[in-house]
Amino acid sequence: MDELRMRGLITFEAGGKREHQEDAFKVNKDRGIAVVADGFGGPVGGREAADKACEGVLDFLQNKVGDLDATLPFEMRKYFTLGGNILFNALLHANHQLMRRNEKFGIHEKGGASVVAGYLMDGVLSVANIGVCEAYLFRQKKVIPLVSPRTYGRFLDPFSRGRDNTGWDIPLSALGVTDDMQPELVEMRAEPEDWVLFTTDGMTPVVLEDLQQGILNEKSLESGLEIARDILECADPSDNLAISLFFIG
Repeated sequence: MDELRMRGLITFEAGGKREHQEDAFKVNKDRGIAVVADGFGGPVGGREAADKACEGVLDFLQNKVGDLDATLPFEMRKYFTLGGNILFNALLHANHQLMRRNEKFGIHEKGGASVVAGYLMDGVLSVANIGVCEAYLFRQKKVIPLVSPRTYGRFLDPFSRGRDNTGWDIPLSALGVTDDMQPELVEMRAEPEDWVLFTTDGMTPVVLEDLQQGILNEKSLESGLEIARDILECADPSDNLAISLFFIG
């Protein structure tokens, strides 16, 4: 069987009901990399934080791996694969970059970002998460959450997505806030015809269900991508929204 890789990809961005877009995404399909970020800190600080968070993760995975001057110190976790450790350190690198950016600004210009990032290496998909972003696996007509957003709403009610609670979208951890940031990281053996969705917190349950019903019933990648685009273009997000939806084959 050919090596599994990202073969189909959709990226999508919408401002939702807010005046300013503070979410961002970066992808490299050929290298198996996808990142979305939900910024906070205002229309300037928030957007710059989201962009810098995505750029920091992507830069590490594309350019810094193997460069000892750039990657040391490198934190190793024996219970993660090599790809998982690389992704884990990519978020540490992005956090360091964002912390350095914030040192130059006053309190009203600083920014932070929630991030979910994926790295497909040797058939294993590693997913790292910090803050309010979400990730879902679509497989065999089922949708499985891959991460649990770290939000105040989840703190109040861990059995729900937290959207009915006051403060559901307040991140309890994020890039650019503290040096001792520790991302959540999960890994899974990818399978052909997996779909994976990375999204910021503007995703609604209705759109998620529409995507589930739409793409999992399609027999071809091309028709699945077309249906997903139609669904997203008709979406009415409750908040700023950035999405990476990719197909593994």
